[in-house]
Amino acid sequence: MKTHYLRISSLIPLFLGALSALAGVQLVQPASAQSQLQTLLTADFAQTQDISGVGLVTGLSGTGDAKGNFAAATLYAQRLSAAGLGNEPIEAINRGEGVALVMVTAKLPNMWSDGMSFDCQVVGGGGGATSLEGGRLWTTPLKRSESDVYRDREGNSLPFPVVAFAGGWIEVPDGENRPLDGRIREGARSLGMPTGLREVYTERTSFNLQITKPAFRTVVVTKQLVDLINDKMSEQGFLSGRGYAEVASMQGDGMILINIPDESDYDPLTLAAEVLSFYLDFGQIETPAEIRWSRSRGTLTISANTELLDTAITVNGLTIQTVAPEAEPTIQNPRIETERFIAISGTETPRRSLLAFKQQLDRLMMPTVDQAAVLQQMCLMGRINGRFVDEDLNG
Repeated sequence: MKTHYLRISSLIPLFLGALSALAGVQLVQPASAQSQLQTLLTADFAQTQDISGVGLVTGLSGTGDAKGNFAAATLYAQRLSAAGLGNEPIEAINRGEGVALVMVTAKLPNMWSDGMSFDCQVVGGGGGATSLEGGRLWTTPLKRSESDVYRDREGNSLPFPVVAFAGGWIEVPDGENRPLDGRIREGARSLGMPTGLREVYTERTSFNLQITKPAFRTVVVTKQLVDLINDKMSEQGFLSGRGYAEVASMQGDGMILINIPDESDYDPLTLAAEVLSFYLDFGQIETPAEIRWSRSRGTLTISANTELLDTAITVNGLTIQTVAPEAEPTIQNPRIETERFIAISGTETPRRSLLAFKQQLDRLMMPTVDQAAVLQQMCLMGRINGRFVDEDLNG
């Protein structure tokens, strides 16, 4: 028997040649489908709240308030001057410029910092004004809604003074059809948070995350995100007695509850930043289907197809159970049973897809109202990666 030996010396020129060939080649990394969770989730304290105030607009050429409202606008201008916010509104009125009292609204994050700029809406009406075009909004204090009541650890209600000011030249996007609806881009600027409000958030032991894209607010997607968060926290050492992290739990379609681990150094703001920085491969998330039902019109429509999970459900006395079709036989794995399985659709290769399931319900001549009830229950159970919309209730 002849033994063949590998000559190392003969491989050296080949290896050097390969290096020379690669020297001028730029290696391209494949594009990653991973994105941070903050592209899909938001914390409840990062959501916005409504703030509003009454303001004064000047510079309206014959389109301002009239009679009694003009007198009220003059009185308001005097109050602005007395508050140290300038004499310009009074001077504008004395020059004969048209004025109008308006409602100014904006949205402010639940957690904010001093000096944040954001858009504000300006709406006139009720005072006789016909248009806000060409007008200027003078400094307007904005407050939070009085219905929002927060309390400190002792149970004392926290006062909410002025949290922002708005002002500037008004832009009317649709002057022909909506001349009294204006806006000021970055026309509002926030003040610092009231004393004690930040502690309301930092002392919490839990907070909520919400899926921002309505199409992804399904049980299936929410469960995937819960599992991801728990897996990531488990990797960081937050384990329960059952061997996995219980930081996240599902509260409903698109809503996740985050419990701050005991004896951890996290506060809600820090933990939220940590969780929202986790990466998710969005390529592994199937785009949910949308199932729209209208009882008044008797219509049931499905926007996309998706695979079904195993389920058994009873609606109006009819029990429906999905059955996984057998794999196609091969030489290595032949089918042993002599009786062939054929789906009710009659196809040779049955699939447990949403559209195929809908076709099977049609073949059973199930009433549309019962089909809607079945699909709604399957969405609630997380057996369909889809969102059920009752058009008569939700539009």
